[in-house]
Amino acid sequence: MDGKRVVASADASVLKVADQCTCHAWNKDRSMLAYCPNNNELHILVKGSDGQWIDQYNLKEHDQVITSMDWAWETNRIVTCSMDRNAYVWKFEDDTWKPTLVILRQNRACTHVRWSPQENKFAVASGAKCVSVCYFEEENDWWVSKVIKEDKAKVPIFGSTVTSVAWHHGNILLATGSSDNKVRLISTAVKGVDSKRPKSMFGVDKPAFGKVVAEFESTGWVEGLAFSPSGATVAWTGQDSSIYSVDIGDMDAPIDQSAVQVLRYGRVLPSSIWWCWETIFVNCYRCIFNLFALSRLSCSPLRCILFLSESEIVCGGYDMTPMVFKREKGGWYAAKEEDRSFFCLCAM
Repeated sequence: MDGKRVVASADASVLKVADQCTCHAWNKDRSMLAYCPNNNELHILVKGSDGQWIDQYNLKEHDQVITSMDWAWETNRIVTCSMDRNAYVWKFEDDTWKPTLVILRQNRACTHVRWSPQENKFAVASGAKCVSVCYFEEENDWWVSKVIKEDKAKVPIFGSTVTSVAWHHGNILLATGSSDNKVRLISTAVKGVDSKRPKSMFGVDKPAFGKVVAEFESTGWVEGLAFSPSGATVAWTGQDSSIYSVDIGDMDAPIDQSAVQVLRYGRVLPSSIWWCWETIFVNCYRCIFNLFALSRLSCSPLRCILFLSESEIVCGGYDMTPMVFKREKGGWYAAKEEDRSFFCLCAM
């Protein structure tokens, strides 16, 4: 497919690159698009001067389907992970993309990968009930990893597959979602990589690498996960058509525990409301922040979530229609039909 032009419709916002696409990522100025057509290949489209997209690169290094990828905008590097339990960092040199194998130390398929805000490390989620935080080791000229799997007492941190990861803009706090119906906030400070390490984080003094500083329950396994631009809020979607939003505020701020509100869209199932209140009362000791809302929605599950601003979220899922939620008067509400615009979910 090298050099093959991709036919787009008259609407410049619509571009069909493959019958199936497992994951994709844009470069900084949106002039290049990397994607995987549900196989082991990494394709990179380049936008020509005439506005047409050309399938410029077809890269084959993985042995199985690529499950996730992310593009570091400032350093212009792409990281991919796959069902083959490997990850590669791709760097553009001499007019070609050159791969470097990452030492993950995982024995199950990789599920999700994301660069940190400073682009000096990235996190890879796995079916091995762990997360690998990877960074470049200058002296050996390779990418190595530290695995988050057990606490100091050798107790497993994750009860099942880790499905998604998201970085706080501070470059140290990592949010993880998993199929054990939990979201965890974890310290990932790496000596020699992170110059500024927090003295405390949510009441935990000098949290070590891999320390879970917060944990939240979910009604279904976690699909999408994201921090707000300021990092003051983390939100996620569940497989049971639920959405959560947690205000974490300033990491040095005193613990704050507020009332729970329900995020509504369409018909809210009564059972979800009873589940909500029961869960909050039973597990409130575990939620040390302001847990705003959860609700099962009347739509199909939402797979991805993105903050457009501190007060606006866009989600996409199996209904194939973007859904927008706005924050008003302390709670999250579905945007009215006339207030919705067409949001491109490519950034997800």
